[in-house]
Amino acid sequence: MDTTPLFSVLIANHNNGKYISSAINSVIVQTYKNWEIIIVDDCSADNSLQIIEQYKNHDNIKIVKNDKNKGCGYTKRRCAELAGGLLCGFLDSDDELLPNALEIMVQAHIQHPECSLIGSRSYRCNTNLRPYGVTKYKMIPKGESYLTFDYHAPHHYATFKKQLYDKTEGISANVTHAVDQDLYFKLDEVGQVLFLNKILYKYRVHNNGISNNSNSFGKALFWHVILIYEAYKRRGLKGAEQQATGIIIAHPYHSWKYRFGNFCLAPIVLFTRIINLIRFYLFTNRK
Repeated sequence: MDTTPLFSVLIANHNNGKYISSAINSVIVQTYKNWEIIIVDDCSADNSLQIIEQYKNHDNIKIVKNDKNKGCGYTKRRCAELAGGLLCGFLDSDDELLPNALEIMVQAHIQHPECSLIGSRSYRCNTNLRPYGVTKYKMIPKGESYLTFDYHAPHHYATFKKQLYDKTEGISANVTHAVDQDLYFKLDEVGQVLFLNKILYKYRVHNNGISNNSNSFGKALFWHVILIYEAYKRRGLKGAEQQATGIIIAHPYHSWKYRFGNFCLAPIVLFTRIINLIRFYLFTNRK
C-alpha cells in the first residue's frame, strides 16, 4: 500500500445541522493531509444544507443530496460508492475525530494488510462534546470472528480498505438501524478485524441521536438480530435461527440503566421481545 493513501471520510447526514460543521472541521485540522470528505445528505429538513453548502468550494469535499429521505443504510451505502480513497471510515455528522485519527489509522492499515476493518476506542461525550467516559476495549479471541464473538458493540473510529469492501455486496440499502453492524459483519468475511487500544473519536450522546433515541431501541435490536441471521446464512453456518432467537429472548444489556429499566418496565420489555420475535419470523419467511 502507498505510504500516503487517499483517505475518504464518509459523512451520512440527516438533520444534524447543529453539529455537522464541527464534524467537518475535525477532518480539516487532521495531522494527515491526504483526505477527502464525502457528504451525502438524506433530505434534511433543518438547516443542514445551508451549513454544508459553506464548504462547497473546498477542493477535497464532495457534497451529494438524496432526492428524498432514503434512510441510513441507503445513505451510507451511497457514501461508500462515491469514495475514491484506498481507505475509508464513517464519521457521524454529530461527532468529531481527534486530530491524529487519520494518521494513526493509515499507519495501522499499512502495518496490517490482512485487515479489512480496523477500529479504535472513543470518548463518550455530552452534547458539548465534553468527555465523561471511554468505550471498552476488547480484542477478538483467537479462533473467533467478529460475528461469532458475542461482543458486537460498534467501535469508533472504524475504518476499512475500499478494495476489500468492494468484494462484499456492500451495505444493505434497506437497513435503517444497526447499519454499522451490517458493514462490520461483511468486512469480517473478506479480511481480519482489528481493534486498536487508542482513543481517536468523540461520540456525542444527545436525545436526537439515532442510537440514543429510546423509540429506536426496539428497531435497532430487530435489525441487529436480522443482520446476525443473514451473516450466519451467508457463511453457511448452522444455528442462524437459534442464534437470532436467543438474542431477542435474552438480549444482553450492558449498563445498569438498561437492567434497572428492564426491571421497572418488565411487561413492556416482554411485549417488545414478543413483537420482535414475530417480526423476525415474518421477515425470515418472506417470499
